Amino acid sequence: MSDEPATYDPRVALQFFRSAGTLAEAPAGTLIFSDRPRRSGLLQRQSEAMYLLLKGEVELRARGRPIATAQPGEIFGELAAIAQAPRSAAAIAKTDCRLIALSERQFREALRRKPAFALMLMSLMIRRLRAMVASLEAAGELDADAAALEGAAFNPRHLAELARGLSDDPMVHFERRQTIVASGQAGLRMYVLMEGRAL
Repeated sequence: MSDEPATYDPRVALQFFRSAGTLAEAPAGTLIFSDRPRRSGLLQRQSEAMYLLLKGEVELRARGRPIATAQPGEIFGELAAIAQAPRSAAAIAKTDCRLIALSERQFREALRRKPAFALMLMSLMIRRLRAMVASLEAAGELDADAAALEGAAFNPRHLAELARGLSDDPMVHFERRQTIVASGQAGLRMYVLMEGRAL
């Protein structure tokens, strides 16, 4: 896990997590979170949390096998926390650890104060997902066709085409008090406010 993307800055992550998170200690051998639904881990109320490691090492295990080790300054557990999905790995303190936990509510709070952090986190998640797909393919657990499909969303060519497509759309004007997007409507477009005010 130490091969983080160039855009990842541990100092920025520390400021973000400190702004709303909860400090925790995890002695060596502590289960921080589990990939088994019935075992919640260190912070039972925060089984959906993501973590920033301040001190020590945390081993991540999938199906009982070690897959990565988190080092100080690294974030882990973010994918399940953001996607509100079951954990795909367990996290166990290899040494005595100090960390900051961010629950879903705390994450939203911190994001309101520092919205730019979302871009750094997305970059980190994309890199990790690509690495996971490559690892599964190398281990023979994912064939090349499935790997291509899994990685398609992060293909730079596809992202460039998407950006071009978005920029080719004509500017749309809305009259005052006209609904732009209704609650429950499928998210088909992104909007950039050029003038006026959105409520």
